[in-house]
Amino acid sequence: MTYGREYPYVKDSICIVTGAGSGIGEAASLMLADSGARVVLVGRTLSKLERVRREIDARGGAADVRPCDVGGVSAVRSLAQGVLGDYGRVDVLVNNAGFSSRNRTTLTTTPEEAEAMMRVNLMGPFFLTQAVLPGMLQRNRGMIVNVSSLAATSPSRVGGAFYSAVKAGLLNFTRYLNVELENSGVRACCILPGEVDTPTLENRPVVPGADARSTMLSAGDVAEAVLLAAASPHRSLVEEITVRPSFRRDLSGELMDPLQGAD
Repeated sequence: MTYGREYPYVKDSICIVTGAGSGIGEAASLMLADSGARVVLVGRTLSKLERVRREIDARGGAADVRPCDVGGVSAVRSLAQGVLGDYGRVDVLVNNAGFSSRNRTTLTTTPEEAEAMMRVNLMGPFFLTQAVLPGMLQRNRGMIVNVSSLAATSPSRVGGAFYSAVKAGLLNFTRYLNVELENSGVRACCILPGEVDTPTLENRPVVPGADARSTMLSAGDVAEAVLLAAASPHRSLVEEITVRPSFRRDLSGELMDPLQGAD
C-alpha cells in the first residue's frame, strides 16, 4: 500500500535521506517517494538500501542508492557532488543518520564513542548541508530536515550524556540556519522524537522488550513529521516538531549506574 497523498511541494523534488536503510530513514524515504519525490537513499549498508529501493520501485516510486558513511567529511562531499552532477539540484535534505553508543554515562563514555557520535550525529549533517546549500541559495529554495531527539531538550539517562549533547548541537544548528538563511528561501526544520521502536534499540545496554516497544513511537510516526516539514509551502517555516509517545513508561530497570567507572 502506498502513502497516496498529493503534495505539490514534494512531487518531482530531489530528496537525499541519510540513514535510509532502516527505521525512520526507511519510513521517510517510502513516504517521500509515495508523494512523488525521487529519493536518494544514503547509508552504510548497500543491501539495506537496495531492499528499500526495491520496495519503492514496487510501489511505483523512484529511488537511487548511494552508499556512504556520513561520518566522513570527504565522503559526504563526494556524495553531494555525485547527486548534484546527476540531477543538478537537491531540493530536500533529510539528515536522519545517527546513533548512540553502548556506554552512555559521563564516566563510561569513551573518546572513540564520543568522536563517532560527533561525526555521525553532528558533523555529517553540518558538512552535508554545507555541500548542498550553494545550489539551494542559487535557486532561492530548499528544505533541510534534521532529525534530532527529544534528548536535545529533555536529556535522559537512557539517551546518554554525549548523545544528548550532540543532538542538542543539531537542534541549535537548525535554529542557526534559519537565522543565517532568513529571506533566502532556504528553510530548516528539526524533528525531536521521543522513544522510537527502531533497530538502534538493539545497541542499548538493556534492550527493551516487546511490551516496552509497543508503547513507543513507530518509525512511521516520526516519518510523518519529516514529510510534514518537506511538504510545507515555501512561504511557511515549520522550524521544530516534537513527537513524543503518549504513554510514559517506567525506565528505572534500563538505566546504567551513573557511578559505574568511578574510583
